[in-house]
Amino acid sequence: MEHTNQQPTGPSSLRTDGESAPSDTSNCTKSNGTQRAATQESSSPTLLSQFSFFNVQGIAPQTQLSKVDFIKDHLEEGKKLFIGLSETWIYNHLDAELNIEGYTLYRADSKREKRKHGRFGGGTAMYIRDDIAASSQQILNFSNKVVEVVCTYSEKENLLLATLYRQPDDSSHGRASKNKEFEAALNSLSKAISTVDGTPDIIIGGDFNCPHMNWKSWTPNQGCPKDEKEMLQTLIDFNSQLLLTQIIMEPTHYQGNLLDIVLTNNTSLIHSHTVLPVPGSLSHHSMITLQTERVQSSEQTANRRFSSAISAGQLQFSQ
Repeated sequence: MEHTNQQPTGPSSLRTDGESAPSDTSNCTKSNGTQRAATQESSSPTLLSQFSFFNVQGIAPQTQLSKVDFIKDHLEEGKKLFIGLSETWIYNHLDAELNIEGYTLYRADSKREKRKHGRFGGGTAMYIRDDIAASSQQILNFSNKVVEVVCTYSEKENLLLATLYRQPDDSSHGRASKNKEFEAALNSLSKAISTVDGTPDIIIGGDFNCPHMNWKSWTPNQGCPKDEKEMLQTLIDFNSQLLLTQIIMEPTHYQGNLLDIVLTNNTSLIHSHTVLPVPGSLSHHSMITLQTERVQSSEQTANRRFSSAISAGQLQFSQ
């Protein structure tokens, strides 16, 4: 079932063709998405943009077909700004194997040892569209064998993006995932964010694997394990420090759990979002796609900083 939620409208400073205002450029790569039409009050165009988060459950699995083409198609639909991927399961893969033209790949592979039998696990990555990646740098590549975080910052756009994956606790098989590892990851992310001058617009997403949390009240549900309660408090402290809001309230896993979340310090960035299941052969998790829009009246407006926006303006609708 598709879930659609509306959020406040936010501003944009990038052009509708995916080109940013004139600036120095560098290497980049691109992403895709689905888009809905927007209404408009005047002759000024409305700019709509999308970005996504998705637990891909192996972007290039050893025993299955590569999912790179699926991600490519998703990104190219509407020229999405970026996609944050969790559970990438990549290890010795070359960037060339994962390349999507027009998007730059940033990755944080898991450092955990691969079992003798079975797949490699964990990992996060982001494909960021070239016009944004041109001014972006990776400021965090973190893995403690339990949690992975990849984080980038664009000074030009004043935009900080991060994707996080936390493996579920599997202590009975020697793969514990406790608050100690979760807190270490968030501390590293907080430290990376603190290196940025001023207050950037922050968007953090990924599979946090906390199924027993009530995200509306930020309280543990009945039966929540002690370790998960500790992680909830750690996340509350992290969010309070950065003034973050959690956007997703619908189940994101086929079993009905809300595992994949999106955090931002500027809710006006998000106009609406959808949570769409994908074929089970691709992933047990739904694709989360978020949309933002802004009415832009002049080229001068387009040349302003991204300031508090993640809308890279991909389609232009005129009356």
